[in-house]
This record gives sequence, structure tokens and C-alpha cells, in this order.
Amino acid sequence: MFFDKSFGIIPFTKEGDEYRFLLVHQNTGHWSFPKGHPQVGETEIETAKREFREETGLNNVELIDGIQFKVRYFNKKMRYFNKKKRGWVFKTVKLFPGFLKHPQEPKLEVDEVQDYRWADFNEAINLLTYPNSKKILKKTQKYLENNFN
Repeated sequence: MFFDKSFGIIPFTKEGDEYRFLLVHQNTGHWSFPKGHPQVGETEIETAKREFREETGLNNVELIDGIQFKVRYFNKKMRYFNKKKRGWVFKTVKLFPGFLKHPQEPKLEVDEVQDYRWADFNEAINLLTYPNSKKILKKTQKYLENNFN
């Protein structure tokens, strides 16, 4: 059994009264938020910002203080088998909401990401591949509606 951690950002902007979220279409085929693994000595936030910058080419994100969302893949339904390591992986993903005041078009890291989309909540819910990502988006939307102006 192996344990894995990733950190990322839930990028969003606000247009009028509507929040829009930046999703990436990974080369592995799923739609998600930009995220990845830490490098030696890197903090969670440093990892999230670096991965965001690497996958999108953007650097102008402001993380929202005091809020983060965590997804765990520890039960039998949510774990995955890593063919390279030849074992089951139990994974934790921590995501930080990040505001882009002046959103730009991403410059994608083609080795990892094949496409992107700025999507409103409904489109983002339909695009996101995994149920846990959809739950995090719902929590993020609710948090933003109640706390972010």
C-alpha cells in the first residue's frame, strides 16, 4: 500500500454576480483543478502555486486565507491502483480557492494538460470528472456566495 499527497488551486474569478472556475483537461482524460505533487522541502501552498503556474502558465492568483478543501481516497471505492508501483494508493488532495482578479488565457503545459475552460458553476459541475471534485466545487461555490464579495 502506498500513500500519496497532492496540492492544488480552485481558480476562480467573478463576472458580475457569477463565479467562473478555471478547469483543466488533463492528458489522462479527466477534467479537474490544477494540482500536483510536492517537491522536496516545498510547503503545501508553494506546491499548489507552482503546480498552478506550471499547468496554466498563470501567476496572478490570490489564495483565499483560511479556507481549504481536502479529498481523501482511502476507502475501497475511492482508492486507485498504481500500475508503476504495483500497489494500491491511498491519496489525499488538498485544494485552496484562488481568486484571479484579471483572468487571462492560460498557456497550457502540453505534457500534462490538453485543454482548459473558464466555466460557470453549472458547466463546471458537468465537466468535472470525479464526484469528489464536484463536491469540492459545491462547497467552494457555497463558501464564495457567503463569504467573498
